[in-house]
Amino acid sequence: MEKKLYINTVQKCCNYLFAKTQEPVKYEKLITYLENNYEAIILNQKKEFNSNKFVQSINNTLISLNDLTAPIMRINVEDSSLIPLSKDIYAFKHLNHLKSTIHEHDCIEIDFVIEGKAQLFFEKKQIQLLPGHVCIISPLARHNIKVEKDTFIINIFIRNKILKNVLDISSEEFDIISQFIYRIMLNKESNPNYLLCETKNNQTMQEALKQIILESHVHQDKYSSKIAMSWLKIFIYNILRNFNSSSLYFPIENTYKTLYTILNYIENNYSHVTLSDLAKKFHYNEAYLSSLIKKTFNISFSTILKNIKMIHAKAFLINTDMNLDEISIAIGYNSVDHFIRTFTRLNGITPGKYRKHYSKI
Repeated sequence: MEKKLYINTVQKCCNYLFAKTQEPVKYEKLITYLENNYEAIILNQKKEFNSNKFVQSINNTLISLNDLTAPIMRINVEDSSLIPLSKDIYAFKHLNHLKSTIHEHDCIEIDFVIEGKAQLFFEKKQIQLLPGHVCIISPLARHNIKVEKDTFIINIFIRNKILKNVLDISSEEFDIISQFIYRIMLNKESNPNYLLCETKNNQTMQEALKQIILESHVHQDKYSSKIAMSWLKIFIYNILRNFNSSSLYFPIENTYKTLYTILNYIENNYSHVTLSDLAKKFHYNEAYLSSLIKKTFNISFSTILKNIKMIHAKAFLINTDMNLDEISIAIGYNSVDHFIRTFTRLNGITPGKYRKHYSKI
């Protein structure tokens, strides 16, 4: 039988180990304690009552001992070891009194402060996190979060391969979160970065978080990732609806913003758009536009287009039963052999093997 504990039980065990030494608890020590004392722990664990109903519902969520991971205990963490293989999105309560160090990982992290205060250490900067703060951290950014005794923070981790599904790219202008994620998705965020938003911490945001946690830990079926993605979108839209201000470690300059309409057009017409088409539509000299894109994003138009095609190709491979000929035509390749060669070169795996490994059909 799978071993399961309430989130609050895991936190209480961490508190107990901390109280014995008054030293932050190493993750390995916590896991060893949970495994060695599991039978005794479950006999004594009880659901928590809390005046904050959201905190109460999260603390009373059952989680699998097998799913407990240790992102803050490793210097470098791949999303495959941080996020359970069956999930694309994984959410968990940030455990207080756990020993933490500066670390990095290759997926996006979102931290939402419900109660209390915390300190975000990001590269060489220190930022105070308060209730209602939402911090989005780019992949491979060296960071650490130190929390106070009664702080309640939810961490969400998102695989890079599904970032496109987080974006709103249907409108003429991207919102600030879409801008931030789009730069990561197209590998334009050359510097480690974070986006900090101050919000009103409303009930809709909390409900979305609760549902993401349920999909992370309770619902173990083929729909979990898709449902979690839907709730993540609701969460992000409510950040935008309720946020008061925002800040970036490396601000997105005005030069970038003027090109997001062009990037949006590329995204919506990726199967057939050319640089010449863009230059004519947006009234640029073709050579100048090419230079502007390269200078602004440190990446060429052809590479941007290729990246977008690969993002869509992966989505088709994972979520549809289209054959490779159909996919190659849909994303704008005249030859299926050309598509296969390009996909394999850029991803280190053939389209067929990629589908076999990640397919949800």
